[in-house]
Amino acid sequence: MEWIERKGGCVTVRDLSRGPRPYRGMPDLAEAALNELVSGDLGTWEFVPAGEEGGRPTSVFRLKPAASGDVTPVEKPESEGFGSVTSSQEMSDQPPGEEGGAEWTF
Repeated sequence: MEWIERKGGCVTVRDLSRGPRPYRGMPDLAEAALNELVSGDLGTWEFVPAGEEGGRPTSVFRLKPAASGDVTPVEKPESEGFGSVTSSQEMSDQPPGEEGGAEWTF
């Protein structure tokens, strides 16, 4: 995938079969590898029709934008993971469930 990213995120089977050594001269293997990335929801195939001046239509593999790794994690608030005390009546010294006691919610 890094090689595809360095190529702008779009490659053809021909590009891959002329690129990294494991795929050189092996277009069937290159296509299978790209199809595996599509199956893993890491990219899509795009059909590119012939241009106005002719040429062959082709399929281009396009990587999906990375959602993880490029995102800065948001700092967690210091109070995360601690419960809070709420009550519809005044707080008292009574434990929850006893008469006059507040309800504790975590």
